[in-house]
Amino acid sequence: MSIKNELILSYIKELDAGTKISVRRLSELLDVSVGTVYKAIKAAEAQGLVVTKPKSGTFKIDSCAAGEAEPVSLKRVVKLLGLTMIIEPADADRMIERIIICDGGEAQLRRALSKEPKNNVNVLCMVGDRPDMQTLIVELGANLMLTGGASAAPLTLIHAERGGLSVISALQDSRTIMMLLEKLKSTAIESTDEAQSWMKMPQYLYSNDVVADWHKLCEDISLQTYPVVDEKQRLCGALDVPRAFAANPSQRISGLLRPGGKCMHFDCSTPMTRVAEEMLLSGNSIAAVTDGDKVSGVLDSNDVLRYFMFSGRDGGAPLFESFLEVTDVSDSDEERYYNIRIPNRGEADPSEFTLPVVLTAARRHAAELLGGGCVIESGTFFASKTIGIHESLMLSSKLTRRGEQGCTLEEEIFDDSCSYTKAILMFTAKQGE
Repeated sequence: MSIKNELILSYIKELDAGTKISVRRLSELLDVSVGTVYKAIKAAEAQGLVVTKPKSGTFKIDSCAAGEAEPVSLKRVVKLLGLTMIIEPADADRMIERIIICDGGEAQLRRALSKEPKNNVNVLCMVGDRPDMQTLIVELGANLMLTGGASAAPLTLIHAERGGLSVISALQDSRTIMMLLEKLKSTAIESTDEAQSWMKMPQYLYSNDVVADWHKLCEDISLQTYPVVDEKQRLCGALDVPRAFAANPSQRISGLLRPGGKCMHFDCSTPMTRVAEEMLLSGNSIAAVTDGDKVSGVLDSNDVLRYFMFSGRDGGAPLFESFLEVTDVSDSDEERYYNIRIPNRGEADPSEFTLPVVLTAARRHAAELLGGGCVIESGTFFASKTIGIHESLMLSSKLTRRGEQGCTLEEEIFDDSCSYTKAILMFTAKQGE
């Protein structure tokens, strides 16, 4: 780090919490360039010294308070991050008070879990392929998260279930999971955007399985297709879901593949922006993620929503806010209409803006109904036609269901001639709001 950066950071550290920071004023005061101040402020954000609020500015914050994570429940972590709960205790709504990355030795873990043994039931320990540590975590009464696709011994799972503990499976490594957990309370952390960091553990559907196996696997009749693999987990086609639900339970899956044998899939290193765009344009709500010639995970519309929610692309940026112009077509809180003004960027495809713009409008409407702290729980996207740039595009946001803690909105981009995109999004009020 340069001497000028250190000078600016030292100055910022001495400011009182709540002080507004002006880039131009710091530049004049410390006799450095505006660009140098801007870079230093970005470094201060990464260190948790300041926070930048849209349309308000940058403010000094209490770095000690900023490091305190808000409690979140086991079930909420699993749902928001797209993980799999292998063992679900009866009280899966209990809060996680501490999270421990178990990358040290057994003695270190024992010390960490001996501080308040009675409260270990509220501790979540993350560990990879280390059976000894997995066993010890359960023995000490803490919840277990298996990271990096690791598995646990059957005896460990049995002891966890008997002890009322949770066992969670994640394909992502511990570092990525921690970044996502931090994202629940901070926007200063950047997260990876490759498909492999957002996919879920695949529930393999083999070509020699029968329809009854599919019924056990999935009850979502809104799906139109599902990846099918062979005995070596190689992608061999796509299940025709409507036919499968209507077929005899004993019929083999291999006889119910879609004509042509093609299934949407992405390499595990494919950027999520491209994944989101291709899924939206094709109308597919699920895709396989491959590593070489094997299927390593699956992505569905919920995972795409999760990516935009946690990566900072959830539509909160002023860029996408500026695309929406409120109309006075409706006078009811239950519906909103916007004119869409997508800038012409030469040969760029305007469809890349579709998902962020839809999420922006939905989040804005949900915030009016539930309060500013609402979060996306799940949703489904449908795209019937590629969007072209013109002046008559509109977006509607309509309330279809409302409860005490949440609501469901139906979003649609359309013009006088047709409907281009639809989405059904479910929001819940943030705890404590």
